[in-house]
Amino acid sequence: MSLFGAGFLTLTPLMVICLDDVLLASEFVQVAVTTAVPILTIPLAIRPWARFLDQQHVIVFRSAHSKVGVVASILLVLAVLLHMPLLLWPGALLLGVSLAAGSLGWTLGHNDFAPRGEETRYMALHVTLTGVRGLLAPPVGIAAYHLLEMWRDGAGAWALLLPLALVFAGAREFSAMRQLRESRSTGA
Repeated sequence: MSLFGAGFLTLTPLMVICLDDVLLASEFVQVAVTTAVPILTIPLAIRPWARFLDQQHVIVFRSAHSKVGVVASILLVLAVLLHMPLLLWPGALLLGVSLAAGSLGWTLGHNDFAPRGEETRYMALHVTLTGVRGLLAPPVGIAAYHLLEMWRDGAGAWALLLPLALVFAGAREFSAMRQLRESRSTGA
């Protein structure tokens, strides 16, 4: 969860910089891709995700939702690195789909982990760790961008590989947790 969340917290500010500096996108496109499209997608995507979560353990849910997050991140990063702005739109749409699931998982997922009566304590820890990620991850991503730019003009966009790697690593861990859970339930 920490890797996955840190990746997304790093991706957005880097996308804002790269949309402006690399793709020279208009302010309208910048706001649409980083905020409006994902937020407008959430209400459309949350009901199907809620039905899925209602039928699955949160680990299965997170494993599925993290794959959507990986694809969204890949599309957004490729849009910048390959100078293919058309990839921004499906990336932003899938980001919204992933954020809808992430919102449910973040709000309700602790109920599958916390012992009875300890849900509020678990959630307090979860909120604290999210705050720590939010405090550290974005500045690290921005610093990587500026360090790469100082090293070589135009290389800053490659800092997008950092959040992509974090999102991918988090998704990989969710999948590993799912496989472990499934092997334990089948007795394998």
